[in-house]
Amino acid sequence: MASTSQLWATYSPDTCMFCHQSLHITTGDPEPDSDTGPERGVAETVIDDVELYCGLPGSGPSGHHTHWTCLIDHAKQARSRGVIPIPTPVPPGGTPTSAITSCVVCGQNVLDAFGRFIVDVRNEGGETRGFDFGEEEVHLDSHPNQVHVRAFHDLVAAGDYNGTIDLIAEHDVDVHCRYGSDSLTALQKAMFNGDTSGVEFLRSLGATV
Repeated sequence: MASTSQLWATYSPDTCMFCHQSLHITTGDPEPDSDTGPERGVAETVIDDVELYCGLPGSGPSGHHTHWTCLIDHAKQARSRGVIPIPTPVPPGGTPTSAITSCVVCGQNVLDAFGRFIVDVRNEGGETRGFDFGEEEVHLDSHPNQVHVRAFHDLVAAGDYNGTIDLIAEHDVDVHCRYGSDSLTALQKAMFNGDTSGVEFLRSLGATV
């Protein structure tokens, strides 16, 4: 992995700090493809953005960004090493639940005064400020079967249809799987958000309401 100084020199706030791809993702297939399903309609652009709070607790958004799935993968790799780093001094709230305690771009602390990994999330569904990413890590760590379900929902929402098909083939994910506090299927979410390309794609895979 590149050093913090190297990442700082090359990082752009319009890209993910891990994969260096744009935070704005083009969804849908502008051309029909008889091998993968019906025409998805015109291409659209959606945002897949998680912004970190770097620096002293209470500093607010830092301008350092990542894709949701890239941050999940980074946290999973950190947890697989078996040790969750503990910042010094330990936050007043106690030991943090997140495996991530510092930003890979600037090297600064990303935990709040209570040891929580708080981020701002922006995606096709809107914006969520002050989201506790550490709780999401713990949930996925204790429910490993949900990792692929979450990935399926994220890939569909991001318009990554090839990635979705690969995920289904590799992990036999059910297109009717539900995820989130609302317990909706990916098709229900796509319909609710007006994602016509996503609706057509999911229906081509056999999804029904």
